[in-house]
Amino acid sequence: MGKMTIEQIAQRAAKKKNRKIAERYPMFADVFATTPKAEMERIEKQHQQAEKWVARMRENSRRMWQKGMALREVARNVLPEDEWNARERLWKRWHEDATDIYDGDHLTDFWWQVLRGTEWAFTHCPNADKHYLEDWWQPHWDFLRNDFVETVECPTCGMPHYG
Repeated sequence: MGKMTIEQIAQRAAKKKNRKIAERYPMFADVFATTPKAEMERIEKQHQQAEKWVARMRENSRRMWQKGMALREVARNVLPEDEWNARERLWKRWHEDATDIYDGDHLTDFWWQVLRGTEWAFTHCPNADKHYLEDWWQPHWDFLRNDFVETVECPTCGMPHYG
């Protein structure tokens, strides 16, 4: 059996939908019934929306890939050469088939985590404006310990709490 055509899919969908309506609302089945043409329009609209969503996700991944490559270059300049080489080998080992249209967020996250705890991360932290607020350093809930624990470092950049 080959791939179904859109007409066949619409026919099936209409039949299934009409059967369910007839089971649930027997007195109104003819009022709420759908046609294969209406189902085909719905399915085509769904496919168009899915294609737009995929395009947006790929574009976002490409943006994240560029950001990740920028973080990679920062890491090359900030870290000692042997440590950078070890991290680069680790990335290639675990993500050898990574592409910009699918793995941009992984690349960005990987290199941010490599930079976490460095002076560069402290100054470029998205939460840097909160580092000097006492509320930022309040104890937080730890789900593993099932208790509040002291916040000893910024959860984003790893900057230690000096207060």
